[in-house]
Amino acid sequence: MFAIHRQKRNFVVSSIDHMSNLVLVEDLLSGLHIGVPFGPRELVKAEFTGEYELHFLYLDSSEKSVNLLMQGY
Repeated sequence: MFAIHRQKRNFVVSSIDHMSNLVLVEDLLSGLHIGVPFGPRELVKAEFTGEYELHFLYLDSSEKSVNLLMQGY
């Protein structure tokens, strides 16, 4: 039986656009660039905690995690 081999993604946060409320993400493997909305709260930090898991830390100390696969990216 053949197994499907899926190459791991290498997502990184390239920048945070506070004017558009977007975290700009790049996949270093494919060169794909996407903008992930972080909402109206002031974002302090965004980082990947897993292959597709993007974690937001806000100025009010609240946190949120977004799975890129579940968002349709």
